[in-house]
Amino acid sequence: GHPTGEELSFTATFGMVGAVNRAIVIDGVRNRFIQIDAAINPGNSGGALVNTAGEVIGINTAKLSSSAVEGIGYAIPISSAKTIIETLMTNGTVDKPYLGIQGYTIDENFEKIYGINIPGVFISKVEANSAAEQAGLQVSDIVTAIDGTAVVNIETLSQQISKHKSGDNINLTIIRNGRQEMTITATLQNQNEQF
Repeated sequence: GHPTGEELSFTATFGMVGAVNRAIVIDGVRNRFIQIDAAINPGNSGGALVNTAGEVIGINTAKLSSSAVEGIGYAIPISSAKTIIETLMTNGTVDKPYLGIQGYTIDENFEKIYGINIPGVFISKVEANSAAEQAGLQVSDIVTAIDGTAVVNIETLSQQISKHKSGDNINLTIIRNGRQEMTITATLQNQNEQF
């Protein structure tokens, strides 16, 4: 990788696999990762995780940053990355359906703080020019279902969206102003087209 930039280009670190199939939520999406203790620093993301035979077994992705922990990194398993790699080679891009909201799961803690006890996802931000904004979603709306499937947390919301392609219409059941139930149709965008 290239930790800290050009002055440390093409470096390698050594470590061991601490766990496989580790379920971690990053940016509201739950994925399965290889957990490693090799040093991961800014500039290492996207670098190869190789075994002692020189075979690529993963793509370095993230690290756990906290003063209480040290040396916990995560890599996407190569089995998951292969599909993306093949799609990139064939199409030049990967379709990533995107709604364009940020939100919080309404759980016990959320209910205690805000007094809201409607199961679903509370929308805390609507991205400008996103599918969500174009459909009319608003901050403080609560998403309770997508296409009739109950949304109980942010992970469920992400999973339901990922079952679609950009350009698909989804029907979101929402609660507005804490009481008004309505259905909003949104046309998903390709998040990768924004870059």
